[in-house]
Amino acid sequence: MAILAQIRSRTIFLIIIIGLALFAFVIGGLFDGSGGPSRNNIGSINGED
Repeated sequence: MAILAQIRSRTIFLIIIIGLALFAFVIGGLFDGSGGPSRNNIGSINGED
């Protein structure tokens, strides 16, 4: 029960940490550059890629 009391006393801190981690994850995905159209050609049929 003491562990639960410690977690409850630090709720705001934990919410801020989780929020910052989620924000960093989203921002990292925006600047990753892999969201654009894929140009990887696997093969061609009748001269068309």
